[in-house]
Amino acid sequence: MGLQEFTDFYKKFFTEDDWSNFITSINTKLPSALRVTDTKFKEKIFNKLSVNLVLKNQYFKNVFDTIHRGQILKDFIINQTNIGNIQRQEVVSMLPVLLMGLKNNYSVLDMCAAPGSKTKQLLEISDFVVANDCNYKRLNVLVTETCKIPRKGFLVLKHDASSLPVFKNDFDRVLCDVPCSGDGTARKNPTILTNWKLNSAIGLSNLQYRILKHSLKFIKDTGLVIYSTCSLNPIENECIINKIINEEDLEIIDLRENIDERISKEFVFRDGMTEIKEYGVFNEELKKCIRVYPHDNNTGGFFITGLRKKQNMNKERTKSEIVTTSNNNSISDISEECRKKLQEEFDISEKIIIYKNKSKNTLYEVSDDIYKIMMNNKLNIIHCGYKIFEKCTLSETGYRMKNIPEKNDKFDIELSGKEVIENKSAKFTYQKGNVIVKLSDFDIKIAGFSHGEKVNLYISNNLQKALLDFY
Repeated sequence: MGLQEFTDFYKKFFTEDDWSNFITSINTKLPSALRVTDTKFKEKIFNKLSVNLVLKNQYFKNVFDTIHRGQILKDFIINQTNIGNIQRQEVVSMLPVLLMGLKNNYSVLDMCAAPGSKTKQLLEISDFVVANDCNYKRLNVLVTETCKIPRKGFLVLKHDASSLPVFKNDFDRVLCDVPCSGDGTARKNPTILTNWKLNSAIGLSNLQYRILKHSLKFIKDTGLVIYSTCSLNPIENECIINKIINEEDLEIIDLRENIDERISKEFVFRDGMTEIKEYGVFNEELKKCIRVYPHDNNTGGFFITGLRKKQNMNKERTKSEIVTTSNNNSISDISEECRKKLQEEFDISEKIIIYKNKSKNTLYEVSDDIYKIMMNNKLNIIHCGYKIFEKCTLSETGYRMKNIPEKNDKFDIELSGKEVIENKSAKFTYQKGNVIVKLSDFDIKIAGFSHGEKVNLYISNNLQKALLDFY
């Protein structure tokens, strides 16, 4: 057990010089990185980080290598992270989403999503994301993090990924970032090397295969399944891929074809292993798999593969049967009376508004696609859409707007200045009631309430701190 067993297993896959560089690299601390998310604050954050001499990552767009230069910068990074403008994420962890060829109108299923860094990446691009995991505590983290990016086309489920009910069989992309032994993260977690056992990988391989095989039931014929691990072990990687393409009608897609301006062409990707003798693997197609080694780019280790159903025009493919049942008891539509009251004050005519868990304190907006999935009571739903309204005693409707709807161009009042943010209010004459306020300094809209001569802004403490950072 430990480093000696690790060495005995891995050394045969490297040349002498390559092994020396590999071992040196995994015994050095991993540089931390942060990703600037795609929000209206992006340029302001770039400027702030550049002024503080934080270096941009040489390989990835919108990514900075974290170098703490005093408490002020540290506080800035924390404040922006707390509202979702910055995401702390290891750079190799960003690769599955960057390489899947994702478009705005593509639907995505994230099979093993928690704690959610990749899910947040997906939400920045796709309007239709379903995230699943079986670990409740990790799902809580995922929901907390993803709620920083309010999206109506978002659903979170809690199921074993290997037996997730088939609720949709035509996703454009399915991500299987499966549980793994994690030895690619040794630079971040040094105890992985001291506790390393080959049996850890062997013990996980059956689950990994079952998750990957089950994921095929959710993908459309022309869609793409992405399989990834933070392990370098071929037992968890090429052996799994070799087995699935031999048993299923699949082809390996070289995801390097999807490299765009977000990844430097200088980033080193290695081919997958085509020969693992002791496990009887000999397959030249496996070179289309992608390996990332710590010493090539000063990162962690990672494995990624794309799989697609073979386009055999003469073969009629049987689609997975979708499980459909009656209405899910954990959600319900708002009453006509409630909708009528809300319509009088807010424009919700085209919106799907629901209660969750029979609690009427918070109302959620969901997309039509998500609503259809939620009607399936076989699903254990943890979160849906985003919070659009919450209870408020000030309003005649009994609700106030919690988050401004996506792509909303309307506003009632325009305000600016540091004092407005500090006080969370401003003297402003306007009719009494709920209002949408545009903060012109940031070109963002937030909810508020007009008392006639004064407007209160619904700004959370975290948002307040983050906004004040820019004055």
